[in-house]
Amino acid sequence: MAIEFDNLSFAWVKGHQDDDDNTPEKDRPLEVRMNIACDLAAKECMRKCTEPTQRARPLGGAIATLYFGNNMVTTNMKEQIQYAAQVPKMKKYIKSRLKCKEHIVDEINWAAIGRAKGRQKLHQSIRTSKMMYGWLNIGVQKKYMGQDDTCPCCGNAKETQIHLYRCPHKDMRDTLRSSIAEAKSKMVKGQRQNPFQNI
Repeated sequence: MAIEFDNLSFAWVKGHQDDDDNTPEKDRPLEVRMNIACDLAAKECMRKCTEPTQRARPLGGAIATLYFGNNMVTTNMKEQIQYAAQVPKMKKYIKSRLKCKEHIVDEINWAAIGRAKGRQKLHQSIRTSKMMYGWLNIGVQKKYMGQDDTCPCCGNAKETQIHLYRCPHKDMRDTLRSSIAEAKSKMVKGQRQNPFQNI
């Protein structure tokens, strides 16, 4: 870029300034407003999962360029190669397992889930996966092995994954409340708006 446009000057602009303060938009410098606008456009593109219709030109000076479909890979090559090798089969399984449309699967922020699971201990990560895909060893699973599928806490309903959150037993309600409180303390930290305000 610097070669093609020799009249350009470069300046560092702190990113995500809209996360740090409540400065009115009109009072921010132009560079900051442009940076925020680019962030918003990038997030919108990510949410819509817009695929390029043609390949971008290789970068100048590059000896080789890696593409997956029309997407140029410029960073995290190992991660991108793993993604291309594993994700199509995973998407097919998830669609079948959760009985959802492909665009729903595509709209899920899998990278964020991966980062969150990466911060968990192994047993927590495994339990998270079981909860996501309905693999928890609960009553409806035990029924396949000839065991009773009734909730062992309330004794009044089939123990499905949804029932875990709806069970009226005091111990289950107390556990649910403490889990929500813990999630609040972690998710609300550093945010101006409480995502749990209606809970």
